[in-house]
Amino acid sequence: QFSDGLAAAGKDGKYGYIDTKGNVVIEFKFDYTRSFNSSSIAPARIGKQFGYIDKSGTFVIKPQFDTAYPVVNGIARAADAMMTKSGRYEYTRYIVNEKTREVIEVDYDIVDDFGENGLAPVCKFSKWGYINTKGEEVIKCQFCEAGEFTNGIAPVIMRDKSCAYIDENGEIVMQFENFTKLGSFHNGLAWFADKNDKVGYINEKGEIVIEPQFELY
Repeated sequence: QFSDGLAAAGKDGKYGYIDTKGNVVIEFKFDYTRSFNSSSIAPARIGKQFGYIDKSGTFVIKPQFDTAYPVVNGIARAADAMMTKSGRYEYTRYIVNEKTREVIEVDYDIVDDFGENGLAPVCKFSKWGYINTKGEEVIKCQFCEAGEFTNGIAPVIMRDKSCAYIDENGEIVMQFENFTKLGSFHNGLAWFADKNDKVGYINEKGEIVIEPQFELY
């Protein structure tokens, strides 16, 4: 996909970037590339390791990761994988600051993308919480599931399996006993699933505005 007029592209086994007219603007010299995603840096792989390049095609964060993802709201995610003696993979996860180029190791099993408020859902030992852009846990890992913050609130599934929205302090602002799944708000609406796994939509007051009738996907 194009972002700020650039798209990752491949030719003859090498990857680089083209503009909207198809002109090569970053030479096809990488083994894999991903989107700039409206940021100043993008993941690129040489050999088996990813680093981050700027729009001149120069590595500004050296190749060092087994996998790396595009920047979202100023922060990117990356990880290393190591196979244990039992044949299972163990992962070391990192967050990468677009502006400072700082790489921070974070000790979680899963790290999702950061929201506009600088918080990201994380999971450890099957419990979800949130970290800030410094990698600090600011909302304790305590939920069964946790989603993206939008408009200052985020959807979570509580330990009693009820669905709720929490604020940036981890306080419940809305709770629903009859929902089994809940989405983040976009354009004033959020999806939910009822006990029959039918999907509908609520407004920002928690009122159902589209009755549950669609299938989960």
